[in-house]
Amino acid sequence: MVNLSAGESRQSVPLSAGSERSDSVQRDSGVCEIRQTPRETPAAHCSTISYMLQMSEAPLDELNLEKYNTSDDGRRRLIPAVINCRKALLRYCGVTDEGCSALTSALRSNPSHLRHLNLSLNNNLRDSGVKRLCAGLEDPHCKLEKLGLRYCGVTDEGCSALTSALRSNPSHLRHLDLSGNKLQKSEVKLLSDLKDDPRYKLETIRLLLGLSVFTPQSHYPQDQLMVNKSRYRDVTINRD
Repeated sequence: MVNLSAGESRQSVPLSAGSERSDSVQRDSGVCEIRQTPRETPAAHCSTISYMLQMSEAPLDELNLEKYNTSDDGRRRLIPAVINCRKALLRYCGVTDEGCSALTSALRSNPSHLRHLNLSLNNNLRDSGVKRLCAGLEDPHCKLEKLGLRYCGVTDEGCSALTSALRSNPSHLRHLDLSGNKLQKSEVKLLSDLKDDPRYKLETIRLLLGLSVFTPQSHYPQDQLMVNKSRYRDVTINRD
C-alpha cells in the first residue's frame, strides 16, 4: 500500500495484491519522504510510487531518492516523479545517460518546477547523458538554478555542450558543480568566461581537478578551482 498525504488529505493505492509488507510515501510540508519495511522494495512497486508522486496536485519541495531501499532499476523508475518537484536529490542512484530522458522532460515541461537537481556520485551519465540534459537546459521553459554533476564521467565534450546550453538559456542557472570530471583548461575557460557577461546568472562553478588549470590569477596546478562571480568580476581560487 502506498499512502500519499498532502496536508490533511490522504490517498492510498495497493502496490500488489496480497502483499504482506507495505511502503508509504508521506508528503509533509512539501517534502517527500518514502518510508518502508527493511525488505528491498521491488522495482515494479517503484513505478506505482512514481505515478502517485506525479499525480500530486502541488509540486513537492524535495524528492530524495538517495536512501531509498530499492535496486538501481527501482530508483530509475522513480526518476519520472522529478517532473513534479522543485528539488531532486539523485546521488548514488545509478542514473545513466538513458535515464536522463525523464530529467530532460522535467526541465522542458511547462511549467517546469525543478530548481535544484543533484546527480553527483555513482551516476555514470558521461557526455551522452549530459548532452540529453542540455536539451532541457537550453529550453526556454527551464528554470533550473542549481545543477550537481560531480564525478559523472563528464569530459570536454560534455563541458562544451553545457557551455552551449547556458548560452542558449542564460537567465537561470546560478550554481554548477563539475567536480571530479576530466576537463581541460580550454573548456573550463569557456565556462568561466560566462561570468563576464551580464546576461548570465551563473555565480559559482566548482571544479575538482587533477590537472593544471589556467586562470587569469594562476599559472600553477590546482587541486580545487572555485570560480565565483560577484558583479561579474571576482574570480577566487581555493586550494586544499
